Amino acid sequence: MKRRIVSFAVAVWGLLCAASDPSQAQDWVTGSDGVASVRGPYSSTSPAYSGYGNSIPEKWPTTPSYYEGAARTWTEDISRDRGGLYEDSPLDKFIGDMSKGSYFRVEYLNWSYKDPGDVLLGSATNASLTPSEKFDVTLNQLFAGEARVATTSRLKLHNNNGIRGTLGIPLISGTIEGNVFSFQTGADHETITGLGAPAPGNLIGVPQFIATSTLSNDVVGSNLFLYDSSFTQTMTSNLWGAEANYILDSYDPRSEIQIRPLAGFRYAGAGEDHTQIGVFDQQGQLPIPIVSVIRSRAKNDIYAPQIGVRMEYIHRWFTLGVEPKVGLGMNNYTSDLTVERLRALNDDTVVTRASGSRISATGDLGVYAKLHLATNFSVTVGYQIIFVDNVVRPHDSIYYNDNGPSPTFKADLRTKPSFDLMYYQGINVGGELRF
Repeated sequence: MKRRIVSFAVAVWGLLCAASDPSQAQDWVTGSDGVASVRGPYSSTSPAYSGYGNSIPEKWPTTPSYYEGAARTWTEDISRDRGGLYEDSPLDKFIGDMSKGSYFRVEYLNWSYKDPGDVLLGSATNASLTPSEKFDVTLNQLFAGEARVATTSRLKLHNNNGIRGTLGIPLISGTIEGNVFSFQTGADHETITGLGAPAPGNLIGVPQFIATSTLSNDVVGSNLFLYDSSFTQTMTSNLWGAEANYILDSYDPRSEIQIRPLAGFRYAGAGEDHTQIGVFDQQGQLPIPIVSVIRSRAKNDIYAPQIGVRMEYIHRWFTLGVEPKVGLGMNNYTSDLTVERLRALNDDTVVTRASGSRISATGDLGVYAKLHLATNFSVTVGYQIIFVDNVVRPHDSIYYNDNGPSPTFKADLRTKPSFDLMYYQGINVGGELRF
């Protein structure tokens, strides 16, 4: 721009000079050596005045010398259109407006899931009205010992670690907020050993068994599959999900108590696996023990619109809040069962699956506190509990039945989804950064 102003001033000066003395008006031609020469009151053909030789013309040229070759020029877009990403562009201002007042929160989660409960790992049986307690069993009408059917009462799903990230962006009349969370796989197991014959020297002891009781052709009977070496059950659980909500601004943003309605959408994924492994070696007489495996898996995908309200007491140094939400949506579920070697080594593996959709209600209650350590940073701590209805759980979705010996040696255990009200609860600790 400076060069333009200088050039313009020189040109104006030249015009003024020419106008004031017509006899000195000059035009410029190019000499054979590429140097500008004057054509005016002096002869343009005189060697003394062609260029900058030994003699000096009366007036120096007002333009610099130039040489043949590539032009030494530059360009500038006088339209002032510099694209959409330059500083202070509309896009730059839009991003700046969105980021102003935005916040990002990261939390560590330590939650417990609803325990499997006291579910019998077998069917009702004529052998006992309370099969989870010891009862006598016979083989070929001879007393063989005592047995009981295992339950899931000892399995717990506590202290599961997870992480959650939350992003909030203010809009004209509210804030759009979304979060994503995930937990490590939670697991618990129970192993029962010391089965079979009593320890040597124990004259009053009797053989002990763990049993899987089944119906006989869908009718309650006395059908038992015994394990006299060991029995192990394992439960694993996974939880993940996300939600997005639009939170309206308070009607009085200057008040210390803020009440902000919200509406949004929630997704929750819950997968569980329950495996039973029983070992039978006929008091050590079988060269190859029979290892029976019953593995049940369940997967739930819950999609639910939701509404709620965020209520906060805001102080200069801290914030206290409570946030209840309710939703109604759909659970797309899948339940699988795999059975291996239930009755004999050469039993075929039996796999069954059931899937479908069920209406699922959700509930969420969170309470929290924020300690404002700086203008743009706070430490957060809270407690949250989530309820989800019509969730399939694996340990309670097994139909225990057997149709007796057959040429194919296929057991008739199969999946039969059972629906439960599930809850997840725990503490959240994290930090929030505001922009």
